[in-house]
Amino acid sequence: MMSRLGTAVVAVLVAGGAAARSNSAIADAGRNYDLESATRILAELDPEARPRLVIDAALLVAELERIEFEQTPTSEGVARREIGERIDAAARRGLDLVELLAESSESWRLRADLIGTLIRSKYRGKRHKARMERASATAIELDRTNAKAYVSAAKPDVLKPGRERPDIEKGLALIQRALELDPELESALLLRGHALWELGDQAQARASWTQALSLNPACRPAEQWLESGPPENPRL
Repeated sequence: MMSRLGTAVVAVLVAGGAAARSNSAIADAGRNYDLESATRILAELDPEARPRLVIDAALLVAELERIEFEQTPTSEGVARREIGERIDAAARRGLDLVELLAESSESWRLRADLIGTLIRSKYRGKRHKARMERASATAIELDRTNAKAYVSAAKPDVLKPGRERPDIEKGLALIQRALELDPELESALLLRGHALWELGDQAQARASWTQALSLNPACRPAEQWLESGPPENPRL
């Protein structure tokens, strides 16, 4: 008969295995841009038992829904509004939980990216941009080797409405730092291409997206932008 200690050890191992499987499932959904799987994973996770996994899943759902939002014509107002509501719901779920994490570079980076998904208009930009910038700056301050934090910090400069060449060049410098730290970081390659495209260097922009696609053949944004260029009016 198993002792209480043995039972406890088994429970921990089982829980750890479940967490690893969930983490792997989230990574697979992100790599394949699989919104359906990401949404299912988010619905199944217990926020009290696995808050960090729920935050990761919530951010992924918000970002994938964001792609759907950008691809939905502005003439389809009802559909865009419904997608926007789903983005907000996922982002706010993640933001509620990120407050429970210990302060770290990653907790602030997650906060920045979740806030970024809420920005879909000039009005929302005014409401949320400063919060996003503070969060990404704190993430970098806490860990200057966090490549993803540099991408988060670059987004407002590269994607904000009314951006000008100095803004984009500033963002590009942050992206280059991210790629120095992690040369295969997909989000950095995508955003670098976007920045270069805005600066008029379409050949290098395509090269960046081609690299992203070669690293991940399921990279839908790279595939679409290579075919038709990035959205004309992107948001964060």
